[in-house]
Amino acid sequence: MKHHILAPLLLATAAIFGSPSFAVEAQQQLNTVRQEPTNLPEIKAEAGAGATTSAPLEFKGLVVGQTVTTQQVQSTLGIKCGIGANQMQVCNGQGTILGYPASFNVVVGSDGILDRIAIRLDSGHYAAVADAFHKKFDPATAIDHSTVQNRYGAAFENERVVWGDLNGETLMLRKYAGRLDTSSVWFSTKRDRELFSEKKNSNDL
Repeated sequence: MKHHILAPLLLATAAIFGSPSFAVEAQQQLNTVRQEPTNLPEIKAEAGAGATTSAPLEFKGLVVGQTVTTQQVQSTLGIKCGIGANQMQVCNGQGTILGYPASFNVVVGSDGILDRIAIRLDSGHYAAVADAFHKKFDPATAIDHSTVQNRYGAAFENERVVWGDLNGETLMLRKYAGRLDTSSVWFSTKRDRELFSEKKNSNDL
């Protein structure tokens, strides 16, 4: 894919003048996605809208929508948990997916239900991760492609893949998640997506 000529020119200028801050800013402009597709909770591919997976939607044995202890989350993913809003347990930290480094955000409801496993990783590893999930959970409920742009106008093809089960749990992969260097993996229950949507709408004032 062709980048706008301005982006590499800015990076080259930074190298010539030895300005680290300028180089960082130029790289951020290059990687930041200017135009996003539909927001995550608004996707129409909920369970029942298309094919559903018969396999439990799980990551390393942690099954979304089922009860789990924070001790299990911490020992499995190597991250730390603490009390969040409404007595939810919120776990964050660094771990791995397919051996690739990734950051994790996990939410366990006050009733002990695993509501969310959100993972962010380098988009250079997206193809390998997506392929592994296709082999594990296919058929997918929905696959869609859209065009995103960075701030210099360079266009890139984004991909979103969703698997849903009959209980309303979903797994969503996104090749570019806000930045061209970041992909996302999101296991969620229906109430987690509703909570996400409520938080988004509460800021729409």
